[in-house]
Amino acid sequence: MALNFNLIFYLVLLPLWGLGGFLFLNPNLNAQNLVLDSLYKNLKIQKNNIKTKNDTLVVLLHNELAYELRYIQTDSSLNLAKNNLKYAQKINFLRGVIGAEYMLGFHFANKNEYADALKIYYKCLENLEQVNDLRQKGRVLNNIAIVHYFQKKYDKGEDFLNQALKINLQIKNYAEAARCYNNLGRIYFDQKKYKEAFDFSKKTLKTVEENNVKGDFSVYYCNVAEYSLYLHQDKIAEEYALKSLESAEKTQNKRMIIRSNLILSEVYIDEEKLEKSSELLKIAGEKLQKNSFPEEEILYLESMYKLHEKKKDFAQSFYFFKKYIAIRDSTQSTKNYKTTLQQDFEYQNKLQEEQRKIERKNEFWIRSLLGLGLLLFGLLAFFIFRAFRIKSQTLSIISRQKNQIDEQRLLVEQTYQQLKSTSDELDKSIMYASRIQNLLLPMETEIKSFFAENFVIFKPKDKVSGDFYWFHQISPQKAIFVLGDCTGHGVSGAFMTMLSNALLYAVVHEKEVYSPADILNYLHESIFYILKQENGINGDGLDVACCMFEKNENNNLKITFAGSKASMYYVENDVLHKKSGDKQRIGGKMYEEMPFENQTFFTQNNTMFYFTSDGFYDQNNKARKKFGLPYLQELFLKNNQLPLSTQKNNFLNALHQHQDTEPQRDDIALVGLKVKV
Repeated sequence: MALNFNLIFYLVLLPLWGLGGFLFLNPNLNAQNLVLDSLYKNLKIQKNNIKTKNDTLVVLLHNELAYELRYIQTDSSLNLAKNNLKYAQKINFLRGVIGAEYMLGFHFANKNEYADALKIYYKCLENLEQVNDLRQKGRVLNNIAIVHYFQKKYDKGEDFLNQALKINLQIKNYAEAARCYNNLGRIYFDQKKYKEAFDFSKKTLKTVEENNVKGDFSVYYCNVAEYSLYLHQDKIAEEYALKSLESAEKTQNKRMIIRSNLILSEVYIDEEKLEKSSELLKIAGEKLQKNSFPEEEILYLESMYKLHEKKKDFAQSFYFFKKYIAIRDSTQSTKNYKTTLQQDFEYQNKLQEEQRKIERKNEFWIRSLLGLGLLLFGLLAFFIFRAFRIKSQTLSIISRQKNQIDEQRLLVEQTYQQLKSTSDELDKSIMYASRIQNLLLPMETEIKSFFAENFVIFKPKDKVSGDFYWFHQISPQKAIFVLGDCTGHGVSGAFMTMLSNALLYAVVHEKEVYSPADILNYLHESIFYILKQENGINGDGLDVACCMFEKNENNNLKITFAGSKASMYYVENDVLHKKSGDKQRIGGKMYEEMPFENQTFFTQNNTMFYFTSDGFYDQNNKARKKFGLPYLQELFLKNNQLPLSTQKNNFLNALHQHQDTEPQRDDIALVGLKVKV
């Protein structure tokens, strides 16, 4: 009776959870040690007692041992699964074969050997049909989906996950159903469908909480945090990252401890809490030195260059950026190579299937003709000869087609490598250009030296922007702020911002011209002649809002504003005011000698000022409806009394809810300023 109970225990009760990465749950280390001790003890008993030795139980014990060793002794686990498969086949023990195939599929997938992983998993599914084990079938379908996910075959991955989810809900295996929801979230996240990914992550937590599923759910909390970060919901991201860290530390899940700290560091970078972020990155870095987690190493390097960029330490930022690019590209190259092997595997399978179809067709004819007997021998011989000729011709055609496909594939691969190399070089150049452009923007400390509070929303459509903002403090009581929107976006717009920055530096710093109208007149004349626009060939220019702030001793502000097809907004006593600039733009094919004019007015202390480019309110949604300037002005009134960090989040959330999954159509710049006299 004890032996039968052991069989039931190892066949039914011990779970095999699945594949690595973000898609698995690590066991508690103490519990794992107890399981290993028990396995070794039972194996010793079976091997020593020859008379009572049960071969099927030995196979099951070896499969379970391979599972428990899958992370801590990977090579031992793989070799054990290979040997166990041969032994299970030898004694014709189908359940043992299934368990060994499952573990081999796990190891092949973890080594990115996708073709071998799918081959063994499909064989495992065929064997499962014979034993009708829905619980194990659900796990295998889930793992097949993950292999497709790793190859970015999202439709196939989603199809297999839905099959697995249906089975697990049917048999009430809620732990595995939660894993299906979690993996569906990762598929949508990789496709940048962050709202859908967030919804699936909440379904995951709801499933485990409502059904009292036990285990380490740090990966589930971490996914909610990561998706929230991409949805600009920093508070939710922080809450769930802390939950993930707490859960991971309880079970000593090293990978998730590192991952949780990295997500938290991203939240604190967004919130400008740079010291907190530095502390968390230091912890993650120290743990990564002791453990090999390639995905987390890439995230760590990305966070480090972002942090140093925020700190304006551009030398360190560029150092970590280069390491991040190198490791990311190396990882991607390996994945691309494995994907190519998988395509070869699928092509060979298709070719073999076509061959089998031809052979089955010929066999049908042969069997039919043999039934006619000796009286139809002559006719039979004719058809055999005809079938042989058709087969030879078909094989010849297939051989030629295969050679053509091989040649085309080689050409495609060569072309792809050339395009990838060119694209990588271009991406690196544009990324470096973005770093240079960011250096020209005012530092946060510069702006804070004059304005009591400020926020900046700066979202280039591409890596570089045609929008820019510029600041110069003339004295403790006087400063100039400029927001510009140049013709175009991307590289062409970025060149115009560089030219505009240089001209602003020349007229304000060197010529000491402080009148906003005179500054715009200088920009207009200089761009017209520098770009040789008198020939009528180039019509590039920019829209500019230029404002000089002067603090007076009587506790008010003197504002001098001039604009080129641009406006400024300010809220005083809960009333929104708008100052519109001249209708003439700076630059263009036609030079108009119509000087820009200053507008001078006074405001009270603590007045809120806003400057924006048209990219914010021109952004459309799925229905092609723009965000709209009236709605933006309504938000100015609604938010002007709030802390500026809260204002920034509210504006970003409003933009995201309107835009949803629609692509950004133009560069976006929105700046809020508050002066205290």
